[in-house]
Amino acid sequence: MNFDNISVEQFNENFMSIIEDPSKIKEASVAGSNYVRMKLREEGVMRRFFGDSFERVTTEDPRYQVDQDNSDTGYMLLDREPDSYAMKLTMRGEPTGEYITGDKFIVPFLKYASPVFEKNEMELQNIRIPITDIIRQNVVLDMQEQEDDYFFKIVNSAVKLNGNYLASTNSTFQKDDFTKLFNMIDTERLKSDTVIMHRSTLNDAYSWNHTEVGGLITRVIEDGVEQLKIGGKRLITTSNSDVIKPGVIYVATSPQFFGSAFALGDPTFWMQKDKDLLKMSSWYYTGFNLGNYKAVGKMVLSGAEELYDGNPA
Repeated sequence: MNFDNISVEQFNENFMSIIEDPSKIKEASVAGSNYVRMKLREEGVMRRFFGDSFERVTTEDPRYQVDQDNSDTGYMLLDREPDSYAMKLTMRGEPTGEYITGDKFIVPFLKYASPVFEKNEMELQNIRIPITDIIRQNVVLDMQEQEDDYFFKIVNSAVKLNGNYLASTNSTFQKDDFTKLFNMIDTERLKSDTVIMHRSTLNDAYSWNHTEVGGLITRVIEDGVEQLKIGGKRLITTSNSDVIKPGVIYVATSPQFFGSAFALGDPTFWMQKDKDLLKMSSWYYTGFNLGNYKAVGKMVLSGAEELYDGNPA
């Protein structure tokens, strides 16, 4: 059914009519799975960072292993690159505060799941937004935040281990922070490539001299995709203060020298119609680890509240 050029009310009514037909439930679930995957890719910090380097794998991949002590746990077993030191994680994905010196390192898979949420038919017909927006708000954003929380948990553990932490004396983001930020990576025989920060922190830059802003913050097209750059580095921002606090800035190498991230298959999108009640949920498995614990640094502006395990990261 073509949902183009129809009203929101018609869209939601037609959506409900599809799931009334048992033969189309699977079709609707597949569409939901594709939508979840697309939105995670568009909005998640970790997924935007890795881009095309975020690899989809299956249990048939020769690198995929099953934990012999816990059959419900799987991981990727990867070769460690020469002169790099991967983070040491438990099979459950918890950082140990150590790095790997052996030839191999693991990337454990974790499950991310949304709560089951319910909407009755009348609600869906009366609301003035598409049901896809309801899915995004109640399913995608919840899992995205879980995934990004884990990403920064590993990143912060690496910062504690490598010592690439700087408390800036500036209370707002200033030009002189750039040199200090980039040198945390560039002095490690690596190359800084990406800056990650809260959107409000970036807003500080717009108070700089106009000519300075124009030269430092640019939009470029790479591989057909528009990207924002700051100081020549790729820029990723988020407005989610639960993921990154305002005043906290990360610098990282390119994904190639940073680590590995995998999706085990595709997201599962579950739907059930019980009388006039529609239930939905989604879950998926992803894994991430830093292949080089020196590939990230962190700066915290003066006055910013950012603690990790009770101590400045």
